[in-house]
Amino acid sequence: MVDRREKIARLAQSKEDEVLLARVYERITLAAQRNVPASTCFLSKREQMLCQELLRGEDFRFFGGTELSEREVCCYLPEYLDESWLYSADGPIAAVRASFFENDKLTHRDFLGSLMGSGIKRETVGDIYVGEGSFCGKFSPTCCKISVPPGGRSFTWRKSSSPGFTFRSSL
Repeated sequence: MVDRREKIARLAQSKEDEVLLARVYERITLAAQRNVPASTCFLSKREQMLCQELLRGEDFRFFGGTELSEREVCCYLPEYLDESWLYSADGPIAAVRASFFENDKLTHRDFLGSLMGSGIKRETVGDIYVGEGSFCGKFSPTCCKISVPPGGRSFTWRKSSSPGFTFRSSL
């Protein structure tokens, strides 16, 4: 049997892959040993494929909030929790919605750039949907650490009546 280090070294194509795979393996297997729920930050499709190979034989699943999500978190759910927990307020993903003036014609790139410029790491952001006058994104509350530079934009997170969070920004 191949040990964890060998498997990670075989799968990883870069140092970043090695770090990611080691973190995912540790988080998911430790949660399974302790029988507690756990999730990773959001993973790209490529990262999901690597994790799937790494965790072959382990009890885990990917979850992105919707059936056709591109970016998903890797989760371990103990037997005492059913799949509905993933969609609950305690689940691994928070939905965020913001509105803007329709005349601004903002795009996915505008929102992603603003989030990254505000100190939010890409791995904490799931899929982003932009419509006319509104933006909806998915975040991993367990991974999200926001640092706002002095004099920069301020962000308010508050629990909404539906699962997830509401996001407001002001200048």
